[in-house]
Amino acid sequence: DKLPGGVYGTSITLEKALDPSQDVILAYLYNGKLLTPDHGFPVRLIVPGYIGGRMIKWLTNIDLQAVESQDYYHFYDNRVLP
Repeated sequence: DKLPGGVYGTSITLEKALDPSQDVILAYLYNGKLLTPDHGFPVRLIVPGYIGGRMIKWLTNIDLQAVESQDYYHFYDNRVLP
């Protein structure tokens, strides 16, 4: 869905995403049951240690890019570090 600043998107580094010690996951189950729409059905990204805005609900695609996301919401609304 379109938002006032465009489609929502954000980014984390590939190093973070692939590091087994960071526990970044794509979740489709919660306590053994499919996620509900309120919790991000069909798939949600969980990124421990990051602001909630980086834990995308209703994930539709993953793009690999050489640079950090320039998405409006990532750049202006989710600039809390890391």
